Amino acid sequence: MSRSPLPIQAPDSVAATREFILRAGLALLIFVVTSVAFYPALMAGYCDFDDPGFLLLHNSWRGLSARNLAWMFTTPHLGHYQPLTFLSYAIEYELFHTSPTPVLGTNVDLNPMVPHATNIILHAINGVLVFCLSRQVLVIARAKPGEPTQWALLPSVLA
Repeated sequence: MSRSPLPIQAPDSVAATREFILRAGLALLIFVVTSVAFYPALMAGYCDFDDPGFLLLHNSWRGLSARNLAWMFTTPHLGHYQPLTFLSYAIEYELFHTSPTPVLGTNVDLNPMVPHATNIILHAINGVLVFCLSRQVLVIARAKPGEPTQWALLPSVLA
């Protein structure tokens, strides 16, 4: 039984591979640059602006019980309705809470580095998503004049 030689990639395949590597590299670069830009936030503690009202003096977000989830999705707190924010805090609390330490006159059992790290990761992911969306919009915008169907795709890309 003779072995067949490895297939030689067609030029289009090589170009597509290079384009994919370039796009993936740019996305990774955006993720890293965004993470580095926000890295100093990891060293910050809780702030006096809204952390006492949202996190430190308030217990309804601590945990994923039915009562906690009902509160998160039905109650505006301090004038804001932010169920996903409180859900994120609750997940962080379930995964990373420690023994309470006194901070700002309360017992805080979540290291401030945890929500800061989550925010950095979310910012970096959003940077990559904006890059991907922008690329798609530019591809549609560069369509040849005789291709109106390309513009019909724009609302679906933006949705």
